[in-house]
Amino acid sequence: MFDNVQLEKVTAFTVAALKKEWTPYVMESTDLPEVQYRRIIEWGNSFVNGNFEEGTFFYALTCDGNNGAPSVLALMDLTLKHPLHAPKFAIKVMSIHTAPHFDLRQANTEVDNSITRKHKLSMIISEIIIGAINELFERDASEVKIYCSSQLSLSFFETVAGDMKSDLLSRVRLSVDLQGNWLVISKRFV
Repeated sequence: MFDNVQLEKVTAFTVAALKKEWTPYVMESTDLPEVQYRRIIEWGNSFVNGNFEEGTFFYALTCDGNNGAPSVLALMDLTLKHPLHAPKFAIKVMSIHTAPHFDLRQANTEVDNSITRKHKLSMIISEIIIGAINELFERDASEVKIYCSSQLSLSFFETVAGDMKSDLLSRVRLSVDLQGNWLVISKRFV
C-alpha cells in the first residue's frame, strides 16, 4: 500500500513537502478544518526553526510519493522524560498528526471511503508503534508511552495492544498495556 515507509527526523525539506502536499488537499475539501492543518504545518516549521523544548524530537512518517518525491503520511513528537524514582527515562509520544487524505471526516469517494481510510490509518499507526519501539531500544529507555488523543486513535491502539502476540512480546521482553489514554510499551527486566 505504501512504498518505502520510513520514520525520520523532521527537516526543512520534510516541512516543504508536507506543505506542498497537504495544503492544496485541505483547500479543495469542504469537510476538513483548514486551521487545524495550517497549525500542524506551523508546528513543523517551528521545530525546524529551533523553537522546541529540550529533549523533544519531531519525526515524519514518509513513503515514496508521486514522481519519487517523498509523501508525508504523519508527524509525531517524541519527548524524553525522567520519571521520579525511575532508573531510566521514558519516551512519550505526545501527538500524532496524520495527512488530511486519511481524515475520516471526509465524504466517501469511489477511491477512498471510511473503511479504506481506517485500513490505511491502522497501517500508519502500526508504523508509528514500530518506530517508537525502535526508539525504546536505541535510546535505552524503560518504556514508551503513546498518547491517544482521540477516540479513534484510542480504539486503534486498543486493537493493536489486543493483537500483539504475547509469545512474541515475551521473547523480546516487552509488555503492552493501556493506561487511560496511553498505550504503554515497557521493557521487562528479568
